[in-house]
Amino acid sequence: MHAVRCSTWSWSSRPSSAGPQRAEMSELLASIPLSAVSAADGVTAVQIVLGDISTARREAGVSVPDESNGDEVFFGLLDSGFLIDGPTSLFAGRRDMSAIADEIGFSVGDVETHASVAAPQRFDVFSGDIALASELVEVADGVVSAGTGDDFTRDPDQVTELRLDGVPYRFAENDDFVAMGRNTSTVQDFSAGGSSVSEDRPDLAAAADTLDTIESVSAFLFGGNGFSFPFGPDSSQTPASSEPFSVLGFGSSAVDGDLVYGIVYVFVDDASAERALAGIDDAWRDGELVNSFDEPTPVGDVYDVRTVERVGNTVLVRAAPVGEGLSFRIVDLALREEPLVAHS
Repeated sequence: MHAVRCSTWSWSSRPSSAGPQRAEMSELLASIPLSAVSAADGVTAVQIVLGDISTARREAGVSVPDESNGDEVFFGLLDSGFLIDGPTSLFAGRRDMSAIADEIGFSVGDVETHASVAAPQRFDVFSGDIALASELVEVADGVVSAGTGDDFTRDPDQVTELRLDGVPYRFAENDDFVAMGRNTSTVQDFSAGGSSVSEDRPDLAAAADTLDTIESVSAFLFGGNGFSFPFGPDSSQTPASSEPFSVLGFGSSAVDGDLVYGIVYVFVDDASAERALAGIDDAWRDGELVNSFDEPTPVGDVYDVRTVERVGNTVLVRAAPVGEGLSFRIVDLALREEPLVAHS
């Protein structure tokens, strides 16, 4: 294990080594430093993926396969719906996991939880049976690197199974967590235990807290001004909510062994959420899923809507997928930046 200075930063609810325990989405979110979601030019768009991979494996009955194919670790979980997305920095594309482990000391098969920022910059925090390779080179206080050179510098002579574009990755340890990113200062913020996303983005924290009320094992959070799908009433199609909301979140959980999704809208205050409640309830129970590629689909053909309720300044929809192959329709629509649900 590489000798890396660790600070006293810790999270009280991090997964326990004493036995199986669900990692809370709010605690995984708190592991991300604020600088990882900061961007220039006033763009505040954020995409964050959170996952308790160990619990998702247990719920879905998916085992860790041969390390030689990292994609297979997650394809079963993604197909099951219990994991909405994974730490794609480690497994995107068909890669040799043993080669990645040789370079940095661990591979995706060793990861038990992850908190990943997909936008504005790629940044990952992992926990699990992880030890950084001693060959990694120290580039800053508490930060080591796979690859040499300045941040974001491409070098075709440094292409590896991990660094397919030849750009260096920086790493740091903090308690039982390891961060991975391409911006040295952001990784150093993690190492030093600086301000977290949860402290400065209460809207993202509210989404994670609400998804914890249904014991979500994974989550996908969207927020900010960089998305064209409706955060308010100015969409060209009638959105589910007539009130502006700042964050849209998805979570997956198991109820009596069955997959149930949570869809959470975050509003500025409790009163705004209360005003939006009836419209969201109507849209999800009697509306249609819409996008620009397919014909509108009645929600009931795709999801069995269980409950729609206000939780503080959020509105939470709980819905189970109907049939097979449609579990990710809501996330797919969000990634296309389309309205998710419209009144019929």
